[in-house]
Amino acid sequence: MIASRAHGFIFFKTRKTAGTSIEIALTPHCGGKDILTPLAYEDELLRSPEGLLAARNYSFNKPLVKGFSDAYRDSKIKKYQMLMRRLARSQALFNHIPAKRLKKKLAPALWASAWKFTIERHPYEKVVSDAFYHYHYLLLRLTRQGRDEKQPTFSRYLDFFIGRMTPDRGEAYAIDGTVVVDEVIFQESLEEQLRDVAKRLGLPLSEIPRAKGQFRKDPRPAREILTDAQKEAIFLKHRTTFERFGYQS
Repeated sequence: MIASRAHGFIFFKTRKTAGTSIEIALTPHCGGKDILTPLAYEDELLRSPEGLLAARNYSFNKPLVKGFSDAYRDSKIKKYQMLMRRLARSQALFNHIPAKRLKKKLAPALWASAWKFTIERHPYEKVVSDAFYHYHYLLLRLTRQGRDEKQPTFSRYLDFFIGRMTPDRGEAYAIDGTVVVDEVIFQESLEEQLRDVAKRLGLPLSEIPRAKGQFRKDPRPAREILTDAQKEAIFLKHRTTFERFGYQS
């Protein structure tokens, strides 16, 4: 999530929609008083390779903020990851903060005046991308534990992953069912729409980096990866997104 006083915008971050890539592209244009929430460690390396954490103004908890900066500077990855989990449970701002909670945290004048935008993606693609991300770390954990024989197939893991999903009603950018952003960018036309956003905001955005793309090992469209039963389960849990944006199931 980015809330820019300097340029008068708020970017609401959704999951597995290239939101991190947009944050990295926007960061160089943000001012010292703008709010930038921490990214995952590997993504902060793309955003801020010089060793200084780019995230700022996301919490009044000075020990927490210092902990993030120190962990990033000293490459203490496990500590950084622990702090990311702590951040989401704290009173601070975090990357995927729901719009309803964000509104309560931001200055009313900034919320009222800022131009707000977010990004969405076909739910099939979001779920498959998210599942590949978590599947990658599951395999790493099983390998470290010497339990390679326990590795599930990706299709079997998808069944497990989809079964544990909570319904997604777009809470990242909607409050009580009402969309609160001025524009929704769709990942299917990301570069074209983001150029229009940059023009509106007066920002000279360069090439959009690709973050987290390395986790997806099957390049086929999600529709070809998913079974009919998996598609039906995803539709039921993402029905709001399908209906709100006219995505085909």
